[in-house]
Amino acid sequence: MSTQRKLALTRDRILGNLEWLADAEHEPPHMGIYTWTACWEDWVPAHPSAETLPAPTYTPDEVTAIAQVSEAVDTFWDAFDGEDEEGVKLPEWAALVGACRAALEIMMVRGRLTEAG
Repeated sequence: MSTQRKLALTRDRILGNLEWLADAEHEPPHMGIYTWTACWEDWVPAHPSAETLPAPTYTPDEVTAIAQVSEAVDTFWDAFDGEDEEGVKLPEWAALVGACRAALEIMMVRGRLTEAG
């Protein structure tokens, strides 16, 4: 498998993670907050940047949006105390969901890169 194909698959996984959380404004994602975060951390570098999320797989706007989601994840975890049902009541959760929705909108301009094969 080519490096470009691997990057495209990773990008699509990130997009999927954004979709999961964008629909979870008032309730935890179906897999739970801990699992969602683990999935996010599996696919997104610790410090998203143009170097860690290279073009042409990622546009500059996509890199910025992913970095903003990662910042919102960190902020949420600074405030979160362990129970999913309580976590979704935090303002930091609303900010995280908002960051996911904004990133999803930006990334869906190009959509999934692996659909064409």
